[in-house]
Amino acid sequence: MIWDKLWYETGKIEKINKRPEYPLLVHTLKRGKINRILDVGCGSGSWLFHLQKTNYDAIGVDISKVALHKASLYGIKNLMLADARFLPFRKEKFDLILCFGLVEHFRKKDRLLIYHCFYEVLSKRGRLIVDVPNLFSLRSLLILPILRLTRKTKYGYERGYSIKKLFSEFLDAGFIIVEYGTLDSGADIFYFNILPFGFYIVKLIKSYYAMIKKILPKVFGDLVYIIALKM
Repeated sequence: MIWDKLWYETGKIEKINKRPEYPLLVHTLKRGKINRILDVGCGSGSWLFHLQKTNYDAIGVDISKVALHKASLYGIKNLMLADARFLPFRKEKFDLILCFGLVEHFRKKDRLLIYHCFYEVLSKRGRLIVDVPNLFSLRSLLILPILRLTRKTKYGYERGYSIKKLFSEFLDAGFIIVEYGTLDSGADIFYFNILPFGFYIVKLIKSYYAMIKKILPKVFGDLVYIIALKM
């Protein structure tokens, strides 16, 4: 499996306070009445490690046995091998669902199954935080097409999203969108640096891209995100 291979090669616990999603999580948790949290596509458990350490009832699911094994080595509990399209939980079990870097790897038919599962297992007035690669990021516009041509993509199927597309898919699934925007992870520049261009070309494109992001902050960025509410 592609994900077992990926997690075999990586799988270290990250410091989540360095992740661009961290302020979104902190802001959401401060709203209160959140006890049960589900991390879908938890990988090696960076988010679970933090949440369980701060006494949240957090469960992680992933389709990769290797990822879950690595998570268990860090002492992370409540791990489950499961497919995001068929979550094995009762209705309205969770107050918050985290889903970072997952739905972009599924085609529309499977994404609809995932959204339905999210809606089913989320409690009333529960929240969902999702992020995906931005359609207008350097990675989506330049890096991925080149990697596909050279067949060097690691992640199989992957698509970028505009905010409008992400917004509309979750609205159609029955959610209310309470917040949306773009995030910067630094991945764009990392991927751009591995391409066969000179340092000065990279620096020039990086500076122009940064300027464009300042002008249109709701359009450009590495990632797009939504925070959604189930009524």
